[in-house]
Parts: sequence; structure tokens; C-alpha cells
Amino acid sequence: MKTFQDIVSKLLILLGICLVAGSVISLLSIFLVPYIFDIPSDSAQDIFNHASNPMYIGALKFIQLFNSIGLFVIPPFLYVLFIKEKPLEFLNLKKSVHIRTLIFLGLIYVISIPAMEWLITFNSKLDLPDSLIQLEQWMKAAEERAAEVTKAFLAMNGIGDLVINLIIIAVIPAIGEELLFRGVLQRQINIWSKNGHLAVWVAAFVFSAIHLQFYGFLPRLILGALFGYFYLWSNNLWVPIIAHFINNASAVIISYYMGSPETDIQLEAMNRDGSEMYLIISLVVLFLTLKRFRENLRGEIVHKEIE
Repeated sequence: MKTFQDIVSKLLILLGICLVAGSVISLLSIFLVPYIFDIPSDSAQDIFNHASNPMYIGALKFIQLFNSIGLFVIPPFLYVLFIKEKPLEFLNLKKSVHIRTLIFLGLIYVISIPAMEWLITFNSKLDLPDSLIQLEQWMKAAEERAAEVTKAFLAMNGIGDLVINLIIIAVIPAIGEELLFRGVLQRQINIWSKNGHLAVWVAAFVFSAIHLQFYGFLPRLILGALFGYFYLWSNNLWVPIIAHFINNASAVIISYYMGSPETDIQLEAMNRDGSEMYLIISLVVLFLTLKRFRENLRGEIVHKEIE
């Protein structure tokens, strides 16, 4: 059995690899920006302060792409090589995904929308005590900056912008974040603790916290836990990767065709129509669907073991 000191040392190594790789790749992207985009070199460091300026949006997406690769995609592979394991086997990337699993993931996404919207609204109304007013102001300022960047990213003028956004917002984060948080962090905690539930929730907490969007912490925590249980039940990292992609890609596609949904307005209208019962029904259906999905995944594992 792995000791606590052993797992802590390995997680510190993982953290160090993330910091080094993320910093190097981020600096590289900033260095390349003036050569690729029509932006003066003395303005490259100030791009994130001008997210709403169309002149900077291409460079901003370029930097975001590099940051995601440097912080999430590269470190898991370097870490697995460091601990002398075979990356594809250790990260459970050598397995296929059955068509039934894809159907379940799509259904779960649709069924979970009411609950996630309620969580988003609930979390957005976070109100700290007066003694923590400075912290609350800082959190709101960080949230506003993140919202400004997101709004700039989702302003799309054609199919080319849609494809770029799908890569930057859906494909790379789905692969990279699941590699790091589920493929490495959750698995290592599970190996040490022998407690899958603890591993799922610790990884989900870190996954939500690292985004530094406090008024979206709870929905992202639950989302991370769902991805974690998908991995725990399937022992196949492609399952949470696909679920993560469906979630992010749906937001991009909806923004492209319909614009960003006004969640608060939607929920207020639902509440006037007696949506409490609708929410309860959706939660019951979601629970039953997740239960059936878990049984399906376990059945696939048993079938493969028999083969």
C-alpha cells in the first residue's frame, strides 16, 4: 500500500511539472504573438487586459491554446514517464467506447441541464459577510474579467471561428483537464486511499478551484464529480473526456447559433411556471439514468474481462 508521504511527494512532483511546463509554454506563446499577429511586442504582455478588443482576440485564443496544452496536456504524460509507467496504459487510453455509452452521455447532459442551471443561479447569488467585503470585491472582479474573456471568445463570425472555438474550448480542455484531474490526480489519490469516492471529490474540488471562477464553483464541482464517477465506473479515461467535450462543445454551438443563454431569466420564468416540480422530476430521472449508466459500464467491463 502506498504511504501518505509517497503520494504527497508524487503529487508535488506533478505540481512542479505543471508549473514548469505551463510557465515555459505560456512564455513561448507570448514570445511568438508579435511574430504571428499584428500586435506590437510591447503590447503582447497586456493582451488579457484588452479581451474585448477585436485586435487582440486572435492572439488571446492563441495564448489560451498554448496555456491549455502546457498546463494540462503535456504534464500528465511527463509525469507518467517520470514514474516509469507506460502513458497509454497508466492513463487508461487504450480502450474503446461503446455506442451505448455515447448515447448515455448525451442523455445525461440533456437531463442534467435543469439541475446545473439551478446550481449556477444559486452559486451566482453568493453573498459573503461584511467582514469579507474585500474578498468578495476581488472575487467579483475576477469573475467579471473571466466573463469578459468568455464573451470575447464566443463572439463568432463564421464557421471558421466555430471550429477554432471548438478546438480551444472543447477539444483541448476535455482532453487535457481529464488527463490531469481524472487520469493522474484522481487515480493517484485512489491508489493511495483505496477510496474511489474520496478520490473523485478531491479531484473535482481541485478541478473547480483551479479555474478561479468562484461564482461558478459549485456547478463546476458537481460537473467534475460526474466526470470522476464516469472514470471510476468505466476505468476508461475516454468516457469522461467525451462527457467533458459534450458539455463544452454544446455551449460553443449554442452560442454560435442562438447566442449565450440568459440562465437567470430562464430560471425565473420556470419558477413562475412551477418549475420546482420540474426540477425534482429531472433530478429523479437523472439519478435513475446515472444508475442505469453505471450498470451498463460495469456490464461492459465484465464482458471484456470474459473475452
